[in-house]
Amino acid sequence: MQNKKESERWAAYTAAAAGLLGVEANAQVQYVDFEPDLNLVGHREQLRIDVNGDGIEDFVLVTEDTALAAGSLYYDIGRLIGGGYANTANDMIGSFPGAYDYVSRLDPGAWISPDRNFVNGGTFAFSVDGQHPYNEPWNGGVVDGYVGLRFVVDDSLHYGWMRLDVSANGKQVVVKDAAFNTIADSGLYAGSIWLSTEEHALPALRYAGGTLKIPSHEGPAVQLTLFSGMGQQLGQWLLNGAEFELDLGDRPQGLYVFRLSERDRPKNSRQLVVIR
Repeated sequence: MQNKKESERWAAYTAAAAGLLGVEANAQVQYVDFEPDLNLVGHREQLRIDVNGDGIEDFVLVTEDTALAAGSLYYDIGRLIGGGYANTANDMIGSFPGAYDYVSRLDPGAWISPDRNFVNGGTFAFSVDGQHPYNEPWNGGVVDGYVGLRFVVDDSLHYGWMRLDVSANGKQVVVKDAAFNTIADSGLYAGSIWLSTEEHALPALRYAGGTLKIPSHEGPAVQLTLFSGMGQQLGQWLLNGAEFELDLGDRPQGLYVFRLSERDRPKNSRQLVVIR
């Protein structure tokens, strides 16, 4: 949901990250943290999402909140649907078990690539009076579920993900963040937003809602360094295995790079690029 100026800002940040990390500018995952989160609720309300900031709406989500009359009875209906729709080459990972298609719910770390099944559009969740008569993957309420994406950027297919919360009644969805592999026809893991070198014995880097999280881990001590997009070192922390959190707080918008490395083997490192 960015305009041309925002897209140009992305390109500038990407080039800055490439210079700082010593990698090709296109050899990375492009990530956006929606702040505030995108919230959709209501009957036939739509949320149109531009994943890569080129001014083209790649996907649409639609909520339904209505009553269905059947004789003298009324049923409270909630449903969430989504897909590329008019963008016929833009799809979501899904299945087609029967009369209509389902959008799959992915766990963190699920592989998103050309060999998965994709649907142009489908149902996430469906409820009738708070019950779920069918088997939609997002039924019953989901927090931090992932959608696998395939969409066109400059005439090439790219793969990515979005992270969502879906209410138990299927009437509300919150979109938190998204990312995609800038290398055409190449996959990525759901939730993956980092660049890496060797990555041996290093814990994962997770960023959401303005906070970096590193889980507890075994092995040698690791060092976390935070850089600005201009390469200025903003902070450094030594981690001895305990869970660690760092809130970017009131830092200004821009590009930030987290570098996690073994203290005794600095070449073994993992980088995370965040654009706020």
